Amino acid sequence: MTARPVLGTAWSLALVAGGVFLSLSAILRARQTWQSGTGLVRKSLVAGGLMSAGAVGLLLVLLFYDMGFYHPSGEERDGEFVVKSWTISGIDAHRGSARSLHFRDTLVTDRLADYVRHPTRQNVIIFTSYATEDIEHHTHAFDGDTSRTLRIGPLAFVSAGLGGWSPDGDRLVIEIRDVLYLLDLDAWRADPLTDLGQEPHTVFMRGWSLDGRRFAVTDHGPRSNLSNWATLQEWDAETREMRVVACVPQVYRRPVWQSGDFTWRNNVLVAQAPDAREDCL
Repeated sequence: MTARPVLGTAWSLALVAGGVFLSLSAILRARQTWQSGTGLVRKSLVAGGLMSAGAVGLLLVLLFYDMGFYHPSGEERDGEFVVKSWTISGIDAHRGSARSLHFRDTLVTDRLADYVRHPTRQNVIIFTSYATEDIEHHTHAFDGDTSRTLRIGPLAFVSAGLGGWSPDGDRLVIEIRDVLYLLDLDAWRADPLTDLGQEPHTVFMRGWSLDGRRFAVTDHGPRSNLSNWATLQEWDAETREMRVVACVPQVYRRPVWQSGDFTWRNNVLVAQAPDAREDCL
């Protein structure tokens, strides 16, 4: 288990430089004392003490460096957010770079992987953070106006943008490791829509109704053994209830449930694929 790296600042850099200076000064002073004309016992004690102090100082510097030392290497402003970049120096594997995310000079995460801003609420973001010794990779929501952070689920890829926002921007459906999560900004909660104890299904978010109450999902069956049928589902974002609209057979190398295979009519999901059927047995 490796120690958590330390964020470098001007003071910490001065501390390291001071430790090196004091260590070298103690060693040089010990050498001068040993070469002086004082008695053997006295100069042995003085020189030994100075050498020990120098060794302890160097050991502390090496331990600090082995933890991984982050040197500030730049920053980028995005509205009220600032992404600070760090170059990591250290022994063995502790080399590379890292980023931290700040909002109005307040740290949001010091292990930023990526983030995407809300399409209309400029101070709301979805961000992902790398793991620590005690915390796994996670996907979070952050609201700068209320200084709230909410864990959604495991690590997701958000760099390409999130297309699952409801028309009013209050809710988000995001797919993480074949599990759909529903984020409700007004209620400030995130819930998985499927049982995490069961084998995850290959599912895709397919869009919202115009009133933002329901959304479409296609389910292709368990990841390890895809079903013979791909179902089209209508989910109610308020009650979390699901209705199977129709299913189509899954044929090898044949795309199923394309955008033209279903539509919304009066905020009700309707299948219009030519081979769609209501029973999937």
